[in-house]
Amino acid sequence: MNLSLNRSLSMKKTALVCMLALLMAGSLFAGGQTEASSGTAVKPTILKVGLNNPITHPLDQGIVKFGEILKEKSGGRYELQIFPGGQLGKPAVHLQSLQSGVLDMT
Repeated sequence: MNLSLNRSLSMKKTALVCMLALLMAGSLFAGGQTEASSGTAVKPTILKVGLNNPITHPLDQGIVKFGEILKEKSGGRYELQIFPGGQLGKPAVHLQSLQSGVLDMT
């Protein structure tokens, strides 16, 4: 009788391990699905950039180019919203905006 009890427990353990393996494999496949593959458009993440120089300044032109490359390489998932010429205030205000999360870059 003891042998049949051990065999029954062994079969239950094997069945449990197989079920757990199937659940884990299924969760791996489900985790790989993105919103884009399900047919809905992915809304881009907008990164706000505050600049002090006019948009024609070479540093600001570099930020504009960075924004173009970022959008291209991320497939449109990330975009820069640029505020040049101190539109959002002086450098001290930009620092406070970074700390509070209003700006992402300066």
